[in-house]
Amino acid sequence: MDERHEFEGSTAERQIKPYINQSRQLLIQAHEQLQLKNEQIQLLVNENAELLEKYKTEKEARQRLETDLSSAMKGETREIAKKLERCGVTKINDKEDPRTTSITVSELSKQGWYCVGML
Repeated sequence: MDERHEFEGSTAERQIKPYINQSRQLLIQAHEQLQLKNEQIQLLVNENAELLEKYKTEKEARQRLETDLSSAMKGETREIAKKLERCGVTKINDKEDPRTTSITVSELSKQGWYCVGML
């Protein structure tokens, strides 16, 4: 009886073995696909990190330019204010300060001043 039992076990084993091999192959394929997906994700993470660094660098550069431009404009404004003061104009149309001098564009142009829109 032991021989027959072994024979039945080996028959069952032969019947199950293709399913085991197929399952093993499916697991290997799934593992390979997961590795590929992980590599793709890692590439995207690296690309995003590079883009973030580039954005930070560009943002810092833009802020420096804005600061430089603001400083330059303030300096230019001070120069214009000095020139206007020499012409007797202390402030132009400051509605909150009644002591300000009101001056028209034509009066400024007579003194050599031109608005960008007039050029």
